[in-house]
Amino acid sequence: MRPIAKIAAVIYVLAAAAVIGLAVAQLDTDLSRRAAILLLQLPVRISLMVCGAIVGIHALYMLLRVCFDHPEPAAIRLAEAPEIEVSLAALEGVSRLAAEDESGILVDRVLVSVRGRARDRVCVRLDAISLVGSNLAAQGKRMEERVTKAVARMLGTSVAEVHVRFLPTKTTIQTKEVSGA
Repeated sequence: MRPIAKIAAVIYVLAAAAVIGLAVAQLDTDLSRRAAILLLQLPVRISLMVCGAIVGIHALYMLLRVCFDHPEPAAIRLAEAPEIEVSLAALEGVSRLAAEDESGILVDRVLVSVRGRARDRVCVRLDAISLVGSNLAAQGKRMEERVTKAVARMLGTSVAEVHVRFLPTKTTIQTKEVSGA
């Protein structure tokens, strides 16, 4: 989560707690009198109005996200032939094969997503492990080029955006002695 999103979430939780606290206080007669006394003070009224506005804006934001959310497409349509769809699983397979072409590279995960307003761009994210461990920049560049060419060959246009991330190698070797009995 981004720092701004964390700050907004904390502000929303605090505002919601204040609004819910006031609503619960209205249910009990003793707390209701105390809340009424607090609400006579202008700073308390202003802060509760701000908290109510924050909760209302967040509710409106969530409603708009639910109404206008576009699900991730499972396929991409070709620009030259819109009646043909290529599934994201097929793109993942082609990307994995192209990335693993070089010896000493192990592809851990391939994530393919469709981007752009027209849903016509492909983004490929590769998590790879270099077993050689030398010159990662050159290896990553070659992987990007191979995946870009493979996806372009498959789709007929160059619409690939490729990101390579190298993961640490955590290989441990354990040897056990077996005694012959």
